[in-house]
Amino acid sequence: DPKPDRADLAVTVKAPTRPLSGPVKFTVVVKNNGPDDAKYTLNLALTTRRTTCTAPWVGNVAGAELAKGKSRSEQFTATCTKAGGAKASLTATVAVKGTDPVSTNNSSTGQARIK
Repeated sequence: DPKPDRADLAVTVKAPTRPLSGPVKFTVVVKNNGPDDAKYTLNLALTTRRTTCTAPWVGNVAGAELAKGKSRSEQFTATCTKAGGAKASLTATVAVKGTDPVSTNNSSTGQARIK
């Protein structure tokens, strides 16, 4: 039997820094810190305050094979209603198909302001 993957996967969510009035584009970066190549999945959760957003990608998103030392970046767009002072936050959690020795870097949240 092949041994299970053992990899420290880290995820970062980047959100726009300026208030937006159009679609919100979040960038999710997954990095494999090794020691093995690894297959992963992402869970994406969108929370809002004072707005409503449409995001068909919420939930589990199929990941990919990621070689040790490599990163993968993906964009996810949410369409939100305009509302002054509103916020939309994306939380991404990565899971390795195997063992991840460092779990403290497996989740990240990015927040965008909507005008």
